[in-house]
Amino acid sequence: MQQNLMIGDNVYTAKIWKEHNVYIAECPELGTSSSGKTIKSARLNLKEVTRLYLEGGSQGKEKA
Repeated sequence: MQQNLMIGDNVYTAKIWKEHNVYIAECPELGTSSSGKTIKSARLNLKEVTRLYLEGGSQGKEKA
């Protein structure tokens, strides 16, 4: 399954699939991924991980 993942003003792709008893969610544009017991929790976890990834990248640029 593929869904849009809105973070700030940007839209990314969320690919979600089931492996064993968990759902895996991946953002192929950024290489982030997460998991959850439900599709909703996997998507929310992916959104949080991706947001933190993007914030870390912008913080790293400010320090340079």
